Parts: sequence; structure tokens; C-alpha cells
Amino acid sequence: DRDAQYDRVQELHGAYWRYGFSDHSYLYNMHFPPPDMLEGFYSHLREIVTNYPVAQKEIVRLVANWTGADPDHLAVANGAAELIKILGSQFEQRVTIPTPSFNEYEEVIEPGGLNRFALDANSFELDVEAFAESAIHWKSDTAIIVTPNNPTALSVPRDDVLKLARLLEPQNCRLIVDESFIEFAQAGTNASVETMVETHNNLVVIKSMSKVFGVAGIRLGYLLSADISFIKAVRASLPIWNINGLAEEFLRIVGRYRGEFVASCKMTRETCQQLYWDLSALPGIDVIKPDANFILCKLTNGAANGPELARRMYVDHNILVKDCAAKSMPDADRYLRIASRTPAENQRLVTVLGTLC
Repeated sequence: DRDAQYDRVQELHGAYWRYGFSDHSYLYNMHFPPPDMLEGFYSHLREIVTNYPVAQKEIVRLVANWTGADPDHLAVANGAAELIKILGSQFEQRVTIPTPSFNEYEEVIEPGGLNRFALDANSFELDVEAFAESAIHWKSDTAIIVTPNNPTALSVPRDDVLKLARLLEPQNCRLIVDESFIEFAQAGTNASVETMVETHNNLVVIKSMSKVFGVAGIRLGYLLSADISFIKAVRASLPIWNINGLAEEFLRIVGRYRGEFVASCKMTRETCQQLYWDLSALPGIDVIKPDANFILCKLTNGAANGPELARRMYVDHNILVKDCAAKSMPDADRYLRIASRTPAENQRLVTVLGTLC
């Protein structure tokens, strides 16, 4: 039945295209890659599937072609999730992280090594000085921020990120900045600190390419740091062929589609802003103005909590949204995180939510 199907889908962590529902849970670019780029994969599919891909030395060069970074400063992985696991198991013992945030960063750390810095639930904005003080007081070897943050969709200003790196560097505390949604922020890549890693030795940027390029099935992510010994250690933790042939081919051809990519990010921002205004008009929810491609909503009327409402949206309306009950935040079960999709899908979601709230 539909309830059992919902429970099953919650366990899958993907492959949602097989089930015929509208996925407002996972967060990725709906407007890229363009059709003719996909045609290029079709025409070389036999060669891609039957041949070995290249190893790390060539893969980092391909990523550098896109980012403009020094290849020696890069480690490329099978999605950012692979890097998060490596960092948590081998390079982080005492971690400070603002909460709520992306749960994977919390789950790879032993509970005794995790210092949760609670964001103000009224604004969810990060006070970088208080955060730095907490990390230093706790003697953290690593501090982590996600900007724009997941699930709040709020960004930390670039100057504040650099200030945080400067505050932590004398304490031998590495600052990991997850910029997986930065292209969807209003400032776009101008908000990124990638170009500043060479002047801040404790600064590390981690990035999921799968999300911004809309290729979640390919799995691509990278880590950027000017600390060469750190990069070498991360690379040593990766298998020799950790990137598959399809991901390699994507990196080889994506540079031909920069214009289309920029346009897709602009469309993503505009579509999400319209979704924000439409959701803001609904009674029974408070909506945080997003700086990403998703929106955090708080249910205020008490009729149903987040898990109950998310289940009803799927069972009765074939729409999947993310309830935030598992997030480290007050009243977590009162929140939904809603990913922006196409204008038509967004409008249908608003209509359905309006009948339930």
C-alpha cells in the first residue's frame, strides 16, 4: 500500500525516478545538463562502459580545468559523501559544527568528539565570532560550516568565512567550508572562498559537483586545500579508480557548456525565489527566505507535524518532501525542507500544501 511504499522509499536514498513521484526532497539542479550534452554520452556509451577510467592524477587536472584551481591542491572523489567519510574517519577527532546542518558531518564523528554549536532558531544565522570562540574553547582540530547551509538555505558572507579562518588558524584548527550550493546563492561564485585557500593554509573547501550540475547519479565531488601534505593524505585514502568512466567523460566535456550552466543556475535561483513567495502566502507556515535551491518551512498551526505532513503529501498526492525531525535543532519535527523543481511542479506543491496546512 502507499504507506508501506513511503516507508520503502525513505530507505532507498535515491533511485526515485523509478517510482513516478515528484521529488522535492533531494537538492539538485533541474535545468542542467542540456539534452545535447547527454547525447554525447549516448554516442560513446560503449567505450565509456568497457574501458578503464583514468586515475586521480588525471582526474584532478580535469576538475582544475573547470574550477581554475591548482591541480596539486585538489582531491576528487565519488561524490562529496566519500570525502566526508574520509575526513571523519581519519582527519577529525574534535569537531565543532553549527546545527542544524548536513547530518553526514555529524554522523561520521564519534559522539564524544562532536561539539554542536546551536544556531539561533529565530534567524539561523551564524555568529562567526561566537562560533570561533566555541571551537577554540573546545580545542577543536576541525570546524565545519556549510554555506549555503542545509537545511536552512542561508549563506555565511564570504568575508565572515575568511574572518573565521583567520580566527581559527593560530589554534591549529582546520576550517572546512562546504560550498555545494554556492552557485545557487544570489551572489553565485562571487561568494566562494575557493580562490583564498592559498592565503589561508587552514582553509579547506569541499564541493559536491553532482548537485550543482544536476548529475546526482554520476557522483562527483572534490576537496580543495593549499596544504599539500593534507591533500596527499586524502588522495592516499582513495582507491586508484574511485571515479567511473561516465564521471570522467562528464568532466572532459562539461567545459563546452559553461554558458548553459550559468543560465541553469540563474533559472534555479529565479524558480526558487518564486516558490518562496508562493509559500509565504500560505497560512500555517513560516518560510525562511532562501539563498539556495531549497526552502526551510516551519509548521505553525499545530494540526500536523513534519513527519505526518510529509507522509500525507506522498501517500495522498505523490509528492516527496523532507521532514527535518532528524536534524539537531529545537522543534525539529515542526520543519519541512522543500526542494525547488520546475515551475509547474512547484505550483502543484504549493496548491497541495495549501490544502494541508
